[in-house]
Amino acid sequence: MKSPNQDGLRLRNNQSTGKKYDIVVRTRPVNGYGSILATHAFIVLLEGNRVVDSLSFDPSNSIGLEDGSPDDDSRGSKVIGTNVTTSTWTELKEAFQRVAINTYNLGNNNCTHAVFGALNSGPWLPGSFEGMTLARDANKTWDFINRRLSAEQDSKKNR
Repeated sequence: MKSPNQDGLRLRNNQSTGKKYDIVVRTRPVNGYGSILATHAFIVLLEGNRVVDSLSFDPSNSIGLEDGSPDDDSRGSKVIGTNVTTSTWTELKEAFQRVAINTYNLGNNNCTHAVFGALNSGPWLPGSFEGMTLARDANKTWDFINRRLSAEQDSKKNR
């Protein structure tokens, strides 16, 4: 009779051997004139300090869903998950794709909305709230110009 840890002649490895990654929301100025007014938000998957994959929704800052400059977090970043598996990243990527399927519109459906929507509807990550706040704050100047509430004003209103 085979022991529970044997499958034929090979021992099954019951421990997860998958790599562990960190997921980070990053922001940077929008290139060109927009850098005065707007900040770009995107999500990266890190293995150590190396960017493995990225999720971005902006025709001027992205190549498909890949961010054009994933190492640039000059306007801030928030770690939203540590030691996550590739399956968690896949779930987040699917959530991001669902949000980013809409037509890009700077006022109503831009990079910050895509990040917020993906974190809100994707897998639970311990830093999701901080990542959503960073994304909303990145859009603060645009919201102010268009008379929409910033993240800070919105949270004060709801108290």
